[in-house]
Amino acid sequence: LMTVHGAKGLQAPLVILANATFDPSSKKSGGFAIKLGEGTDRELEYPVVPVRKAERVGILAEHAAHADKIAMEEHWRLLYVAMTRAEEHLVVAGVLGPRAKGEVPELSWFAAIERGLIALGSDWREDPDWFAVRDYRIDRRHRPGTLPAGDDGKGPVEAEAPVPGWLFRPAPEESRPPRPLTPSHLGPDDASNPPPDLTMRDAAERGILLHSLFQRLPDIAAERRADVADRWLEKQKQIADAARRAEIVGTVLAVMDNPQWSALFAPESLAEAPIAAVVGEHVISGTVDRLLIEDEAIHVVDFKTGRQVPASAEHAPVAYLRQMAAYVAALQKIFPGRPIRAGLLYSHGPQMLELSTALIEQHKPGFEPT
Repeated sequence: LMTVHGAKGLQAPLVILANATFDPSSKKSGGFAIKLGEGTDRELEYPVVPVRKAERVGILAEHAAHADKIAMEEHWRLLYVAMTRAEEHLVVAGVLGPRAKGEVPELSWFAAIERGLIALGSDWREDPDWFAVRDYRIDRRHRPGTLPAGDDGKGPVEAEAPVPGWLFRPAPEESRPPRPLTPSHLGPDDASNPPPDLTMRDAAERGILLHSLFQRLPDIAAERRADVADRWLEKQKQIADAARRAEIVGTVLAVMDNPQWSALFAPESLAEAPIAAVVGEHVISGTVDRLLIEDEAIHVVDFKTGRQVPASAEHAPVAYLRQMAAYVAALQKIFPGRPIRAGLLYSHGPQMLELSTALIEQHKPGFEPT
């Protein structure tokens, strides 16, 4: 059991409106509001406690009538909500109190639905459970608005419509949607990946801290970055060793202060920028560490924090090259005709490995990952 308000958004095979004979005109008047200065900058609203109909005069009568009109609109709107909750069967019922004197209130939901059924040609019939019922069933073999023929043969009946040929044909095979690819998971990772020891775990933690600082510090004024980074490492990451904090901060600032790469950390650049595009049969979706969008070119850079820096971009792990090639392919779709410059920025050194166009083309998506 629930109210019509509570049934919004729900459906059921069988719905029973058990109190559809309620007369909204018999409901006690509620409070309403009087608006003065409506449509001006000094619009005021004064609440009014419930007032008996005999006491509604002047401005009270005007605003009470408006409140009753709004309430009646809600009454009929809720009837629509109630009737559309049923998937198969809707039962409309109710009881008549002594004040009704055997007559269904004209403004009740029951009366409104009955008027509709009468217009559709529905009559009362005896029923062992309900004493009498007035029902309407939709038969798809007949015209809308007519009842199927009874035992006496009354009522128009149409011939059954022919069965369409497509009903027994197999559904066409759906086209395969683009296959999603994540640049960080493009094929096997050929980089060395032995079980982590204590040193490797420390290095991994250091890499996470470097990435975090690369993301946070560009929004900080250059002269404050060292102090902010040191306090963040000490207070937020609980790194008590001042020497370790200094090494991490120094590594970050060495990269950010380098004139070659400072534009990547300017306020107009983007950190952890999500990109997505359809490339061939694949949807490429990923997040780049740093993205700089300029009229002349697009710069995309991924940070690498390992201490083993390849001798050149050609010697970088294939997984890294595939990752960057996928980013470039997506950005070429997003910014057609604009050069895309990609690089791997190793914080150890620091050193930037710029990826040539030929190297990018060699590792672009267009294969089935194994």
